[in-house]
Amino acid sequence: MTSMAGRLARQQERDNGAGTNQQAVKYLQQDHETLLQDCLETGSLFQDPSFPAESKSLGYKELGKYSAKTKGLMWKRPTVRDHF
Repeated sequence: MTSMAGRLARQQERDNGAGTNQQAVKYLQQDHETLLQDCLETGSLFQDPSFPAESKSLGYKELGKYSAKTKGLMWKRPTVRDHF
């Protein structure tokens, strides 16, 4: 798809509600319900392979491994809540 055609297609999708809370766009085809069910069945917490809890996930310059901005950085999980 050409650049202009791609932009027009994305704009039309947005105009039709894509990207809203009601019509969230799946990231890398990840489906929340499938991921949730897998985690519930295995008793495990979700770990996103495309965003590992490593310093390199933050970047290389200002937020790189030895940056003053990331000194003492601790990766934490959000509070696990009851599934709805």
